[in-house]
Amino acid sequence: MSGNKLVRRGIGVLLMVDGLMAGLWFTGLLGTLGVRLPASVALIVVRLLAGMVSVVAGWLITQHRPPGVALAVGAAWLTTGVLMLGTWTSWLPSNLAPTLRWPMVGIYAAAAGLISVWARRKMRDDGAQT
Repeated sequence: MSGNKLVRRGIGVLLMVDGLMAGLWFTGLLGTLGVRLPASVALIVVRLLAGMVSVVAGWLITQHRPPGVALAVGAAWLTTGVLMLGTWTSWLPSNLAPTLRWPMVGIYAAAAGLISVWARRKMRDDGAQT
């Protein structure tokens, strides 16, 4: 398997796993949504939606479908933004130790940056081949 296919599949699988984990996290919070602040509930729902887009993007990427590349970039940056806002305002519940929350946001931001670089390179290479 070539390096490009391996990177594509790796990004696709990681996006799907992140999205599925967000869905699993959401199901654990369902019973507490009624007692949370409206802003917290809204941010939780946006995180779930970002996870759903991540799953779709990951699937499209692994299936070599062109819309997956743009969706992957959008989902990665949306997830990073939600996590950043949630960590900053404490509206997003987390099981992580408080000292690990900002480093995790940094990891998501780095991943989003890498996905963006990969996507730009991928779109450039696809444009050159056609």
